[in-house]
Amino acid sequence: AVEAAVDQLEAEGLLSTPKDYTVAISSLGKRQLVQRALGLLNGMLRDGPLPNVFHFNAAISACEASGQWECALALLDQMRLVGVPSDVVSFNAAISACAKGGQWRLSLDLLMQMLPLGVAPNVVSFGAAIDACSREGRWEEAVALLHSMPFAGVAPNRISFNATINACQRRGGCWQMAIQLLDESEHLSVLPDAKSYSAAIGA
Repeated sequence: AVEAAVDQLEAEGLLSTPKDYTVAISSLGKRQLVQRALGLLNGMLRDGPLPNVFHFNAAISACEASGQWECALALLDQMRLVGVPSDVVSFNAAISACAKGGQWRLSLDLLMQMLPLGVAPNVVSFGAAIDACSREGRWEEAVALLHSMPFAGVAPNRISFNATINACQRRGGCWQMAIQLLDESEHLSVLPDAKSYSAAIGA
């Protein structure tokens, strides 16, 4: 229905302003109609109006929603080529896309690229990178990321701790670290929840 509506708007010339395109690309992305969303973005690059960071972010988020990490990385590169600066939303969506695709090393690479480009990572950035490590059982990398957050001026939250404890659970044999993480979270007034305790017990 969304794709048909976008097609009709485009055919009737009612898809014209930058805001129109942002809404259309976002709507297509939420329904994982990635190729159609990318088609709109490419049409903007070809015929105008020229896309801005919001259009690219909507397209990267579309790739993230469907786990298409290659597509997300290609869009980040395309932003650089056309002179549209990436922001924290761009990187967060790309990191998450890599996490869903099992590409934990690429997630870490993206996180490390942010500060040199003048983009300050936030709790979502770190959380997505920790999740990427957690999905692959890379508990040492997850713990290192969690412990690096305060040095970047970012306070860990319950999601960050739970993802790190989950990494210990997936790896197995890391129960001591899992218990230590529970203690650390309480020390930082980040109260564990049922997921935290369940993952720690499973480690």
